[in-house]
Amino acid sequence: MTRSALVLSVTLAFAVAATQVGCSGGSGNIGTGGSSGATGGTPGTGGTPGTGGTSTGGSPGTGGATGGAGVAGGGGAGGHAGAGGAAGGAAGSAGGAAGAGQGGHGGAAGSGNGGSGGRAGNGGGAGAGGANAALTVTSTALTDGMMFPTAQTCTGGSNMSPPLSWTTGPSGTMGYGVALYDTNNMVTHWTLWNLSASTTSLPGALPSAGTLTTPVMGQQNNTFGSTGYYGPCPMGSTHTYQFEVYAVDVATLPSVAANAAPKDVRTQMIAHALAKGTLSGTSNASK
Repeated sequence: MTRSALVLSVTLAFAVAATQVGCSGGSGNIGTGGSSGATGGTPGTGGTPGTGGTSTGGSPGTGGATGGAGVAGGGGAGGHAGAGGAAGGAAGSAGGAAGAGQGGHGGAAGSGNGGSGGRAGNGGGAGAGGANAALTVTSTALTDGMMFPTAQTCTGGSNMSPPLSWTTGPSGTMGYGVALYDTNNMVTHWTLWNLSASTTSLPGALPSAGTLTTPVMGQQNNTFGSTGYYGPCPMGSTHTYQFEVYAVDVATLPSVAANAAPKDVRTQMIAHALAKGTLSGTSNASK
């Protein structure tokens, strides 16, 4: 055999052997095992969760028309001269003999049937005149609410009383009294009292005597050490003054001396008053 043939034979032998070694691992081909199976699909989103609805439950009931007005309270039990009666009693107290006034009806807020409780008492009458009676006072020298003219003040020592007129007092009037009152200082400047029941006016510039016999009969006094009229004199401040006219139930004020202090005379006028009227004005007069 030649050398070339030998080399070829050996090479072929190794090739056959290698082929046999690769086939000896098992019978049959090794499978690929198949694909890894289905991917399982896209997971479901489960749907949009429901909103559950708003269900506001309806508007709240109004509970009925404020519970109803209730029974109109049958006027109350009437009471015994209730608060109205007391008011009637108070009225007339300033009038002295004017009487206590008639007792009120209806009592103070009777119980009623669930209502607001009966009418308040009727308040009674003011008696014979009483505190409800009023006089109208006027003057040709002074308009109500205006400044006092200089002549009716203390300026220059004038102190000239103004003319005054008033309406007739109620039944039972026995006389009249007049006062000039400083409402700021609560001082009674001047009083004129024991005027007759037929006197319903005063002329201006009354005499300064303590006992008047003309042009009218009466008694007068002031709080500044003399007897005649003494007008406003607040020395630069502005005060309100009022003429007060009282219809009284006596012809002569009891227990009032000729030299009585004006404030005490005024107190007696108030105690015996059946009616009152005022005329007011302001002043800043100085001497």
